[in-house]
Parts: sequence; C-alpha cells; structure tokens
Amino acid sequence: MAKSAAIDKTILAGVKEKIQRGLLPQWAFTDDEIYQAEVEQIFAKTWNFLGHESEIEQPGDYVTRWIVNDPVLLLRDENCQIQAYLNSCTHRGTKLCTADFGQKKAFTCPYHGWTFNLAGDLIGIVAGNRVYGEEMDRSRWSLRKIPKVSSYCGMIFGSLNEHAEPLEDFLGDMKWYFDIMLGRSDAGMEVRGVPQNGLSTQIGKSVQITLAEIHIIQR
Repeated sequence: MAKSAAIDKTILAGVKEKIQRGLLPQWAFTDDEIYQAEVEQIFAKTWNFLGHESEIEQPGDYVTRWIVNDPVLLLRDENCQIQAYLNSCTHRGTKLCTADFGQKKAFTCPYHGWTFNLAGDLIGIVAGNRVYGEEMDRSRWSLRKIPKVSSYCGMIFGSLNEHAEPLEDFLGDMKWYFDIMLGRSDAGMEVRGVPQNGLSTQIGKSVQITLAEIHIIQR
C-alpha cells in the first residue's frame, strides 16, 4: 500500500457523534479513505473467515478465498493438517490456483510451470537446472504461509498478522452464538453446495465472514 490512510479528525468526530445517536452517514459506506483505513486497521491486523473444515476433509482438498486483496489457498496437506498460503507463485506473483475448489497433489503455476506440493515446497521447475543452475536453493522459494490459522466449531480463520491475539480471545462473546448455531450436532456440521463468492458481512468485533453462499447444515 502506497500510503497509510488518514481520515480528517473533524470529519471523524462528526461521524462518531452521529453513531452515538444511532445514525451513520451514507457516504461512510463508499468513502475510499474509510475503506483504506478498514483494510489497514482491521482486516490486515485481525482474523478473517476463510472456510469450513468440511470443505477440505481429505488430503489434497482445497478452496481458494480472499482476505481483502490477498488471494488465499486453503487446503489439507498429506498429514491431514490445515494449511493456508498466499495463492501466489513465489516466482513472478502469478495466481497459482485459479479454480474455486478441487483436489490436487500439487499446484503448478500457469506462467512458468513452477510446481509446489501440499506442504508449500517448491518441487519442480521446468528446465530448472539449465535456467537457474544446480546451486538454486529451492527451500527459499516455498509458498508464503498465512501467518496465523485457527479453527472454531469447524470454522477456519486466518490472519495476516503474526501477532494477532488468539482466535478464541478475538471471538469473545461471539463464541456463544457459534456454539448454538454450529455445535448442535455431535457429528458436527458440514458445508453443502458450491460456494458463490463475493458477498461479505461483518459480525462481532469486525469478524469478516465471506458468505461465499456456503450452506452449513447438520450431518
């Protein structure tokens, strides 16, 4: 981001005064400075909803999501652990996976053919030795992990901030509602249907739920 968003203090004071009266100016929903401030002060620092564990039940299962402008590749690795990476090839930054969901053993960049396994390791380069030489240290070119990933009631959250508070602390009293909605079945809940990306909302302490039209039902 080129510069930090700054909102005029007089305007901000006016907005706060109206909020105290239960009002919010319409322009606040579309103001570029407010949007940039939200990106920097909320979404870049806190937890964002990425998906549900039932969407990636088996090793190799994956879905692609977003944290504002950052594409995310969410998957189960060969050890059945949840992993989240920036969905961006470490070579030239091309989006690594363009599908919304699926199952793969490895991901190959469509630009120059760099291939990464489920652990994010660079395992293949087309004509690699001839182009880069045998001395290339592939371990330095692994996929970049989302700094923090955690789950609650099967819901997977990620944060771009390695110093973000623990997820359960962040959710606070919102956990009570999640327990009611998602903890009703001993067998757990699962997502049904194909996600329709694009719709988002905020709950609690600005928890962003990308309601990719995911329908969570009782097993």
